[in-house]
Amino acid sequence: MKLWTPYRIAITAALCLCCGVGIAEPPYSLHATVKFVRGQIAVLNNDGFNWDNCTLSLNPSDPDWWFVIDSVDVGSHSVVTFKVSRFKTDQGDIYNPKAHPPVSMRIVCSTPDGGRSATEVIID
Repeated sequence: MKLWTPYRIAITAALCLCCGVGIAEPPYSLHATVKFVRGQIAVLNNDGFNWDNCTLSLNPSDPDWWFVIDSVDVGSHSVVTFKVSRFKTDQGDIYNPKAHPPVSMRIVCSTPDGGRSATEVIID
């Protein structure tokens, strides 16, 4: 009798997946709070590490109205605030919250391990 038959391997793999063994959160997941108040966007880094070289994208699910700020650094447990006019499309169109209300933000940043991590947050 073989110790590790394909049947036993499949059963073991299924048990591991069901129990969550081998499934881990990336070492540096981003956790953020984003608020829109009086024509400004405030981004809070809720993590115990700095975010470097971030790209902040407003309403990323709408490809026609994707507004971006690049090269943003956010310290650990710090807030950065931007006038909405800093967010622009690739064509240079300035964000107008009256025409396209802020719904969500995608945040992509460099992490301490040299990788990149991302999150998407609903805007309060």
